[in-house]
Amino acid sequence: MIDPSLLGDLAKEHKKNVLTRDEAKAFLKDMMLVCQKHGVFLRTTDQELKFSKAFEGSGMRTVLKAVIDPGDTCSGARIDYK
Repeated sequence: MIDPSLLGDLAKEHKKNVLTRDEAKAFLKDMMLVCQKHGVFLRTTDQELKFSKAFEGSGMRTVLKAVIDPGDTCSGARIDYK
């Protein structure tokens, strides 16, 4: 059986990493401006982009690595968590 206090601790930790409405709006506005500037169309398999705040005090970061095909073109990137 799972300890109920553990579930509460996990929920608090998760809530700490979720963006507020205003933070999410600002982040998405920045992303859209970059896409417009570079003429890039973002797409995913499920049409949803997921994100959370970096873990405070952690060195964990999102790193995007270009996936280059044999024709030397790039149509996507792999997400690396560092």
